[in-house]
Amino acid sequence: MSTIVTVWAYICLATVIALVVAARRIGRDRAAAWLVALGLFLLAIEEPALTFWLGLANPQGDRDGMATLITPQARAHVLDAGVFGAALAALLGRIAMTAFRRGERWAKRVLSWGLAVAVATEGATTLFVFSRGLPLPGPGGAAGENGFGWEPIAVGLLAWAMGLWLMRSAQMRPRHPDAVTR
Repeated sequence: MSTIVTVWAYICLATVIALVVAARRIGRDRAAAWLVALGLFLLAIEEPALTFWLGLANPQGDRDGMATLITPQARAHVLDAGVFGAALAALLGRIAMTAFRRGERWAKRVLSWGLAVAVATEGATTLFVFSRGLPLPGPGGAAGENGFGWEPIAVGLLAWAMGLWLMRSAQMRPRHPDAVTR
C-alpha cells in the first residue's frame, strides 16, 4: 500500500510542476486555481475521506478501522468529522475555482487562512501524534509496517501553497466590482 501512495503522490507532484511551468501559457489565475483544487483534493482524500472510511470499517476490513472498537457516540463524531471535513474541502475548492480564479481578494484571504490552519494541524499531528513515516520520534517514525502517508499530504500542501504563490502579485479585485477606492 505504501508504494501505491508514494507513486500517487509523485504523479500529483509532476502535475504540480506541470501547472507551475504552464502558468504563463494557460494563465496564472487558471493554474493557481487548479493547484489549490489539487492540493485540497489530495488533503481531502488523505484526511476527512479516510477518517470517514475508518469510522465505517471494522478491524477485520481495515486494521485501522474503528467501527466496532469505539462507542456509537464516538463513531458518530468520527463520521461527522469526515463528512464536515470533506464538505469544507469542497467549499474551499469551489471558492478556488470561482472567486479566487477571478482574483477576488476575499477568496485569497480565505484560502490563505485555510492553508495556515491545514499546515498547523498537519504539522502538529505529524510531530505529536503520528509521524507518517518521517524520521521523527513517536509512532510511525520508521517507514515500516504502517509508517507512510506523508507524501500526499506534503504534495497537497505544496500544491495549495504554490497556487497562492502564483496569485501573489496578481491584481486582486475588491469584493464588489463597483466598489471604487480613491
